[in-house]
Amino acid sequence: MKIFLSVLILIFSFQSFTRADDISSFQIEGISIGDSLLDYFKTDKIKNFGKVSYPSSDKFVGWESTSDVKFENYDYMTFYVKKKDNNFKIFSMKGMKDYNNQLDQCLKEKKNVVKIIEDNLQLKKKIDYDDNYAGKYGKSKAYITDFDLSGGGVIRIWCSNWDKKIKVSKNWTDALSVSANSKEYWIWLNSEAYK
Repeated sequence: MKIFLSVLILIFSFQSFTRADDISSFQIEGISIGDSLLDYFKTDKIKNFGKVSYPSSDKFVGWESTSDVKFENYDYMTFYVKKKDNNFKIFSMKGMKDYNNQLDQCLKEKKNVVKIIEDNLQLKKKIDYDDNYAGKYGKSKAYITDFDLSGGGVIRIWCSNWDKKIKVSKNWTDALSVSANSKEYWIWLNSEAYK
């Protein structure tokens, strides 16, 4: 049974589900890892999304939704697929909800999301930590919780709190982000993207 994640109505979404252990059981906006983006968007719409790519990557590319795409609970979504896959099979996805200059509210919502995931997924490991982006972005900080699922894959929930100078110069916003990542994508991300 698929688990539906809804940042705004989390408490009601999970009450009747059985515990799942596979990343494909987890949904963001009704979309799961392993689905094709073509099940939700036409090819020209996907190609109008913003392209997110790591400079050294020849394996994965991200497609970030544009402001004209409306989701029920998130302001934006990003989907990672293999670069040469015309079927756009999803290996990772992220929902983002703006909480600009509202860190306390973001952390409160993050706590709710974490609790619901703990109650509804079979977890192998949970890690809580803060990350200052190795000081690259001034006083910016992320408050992160990672869940390794017993059936493979990783769910990450985090609040980003960007340094004010960085927010202005890069036009970034503080946000709550929830990502679902296949095992293959997660291994690649941690070995390739951060070289």
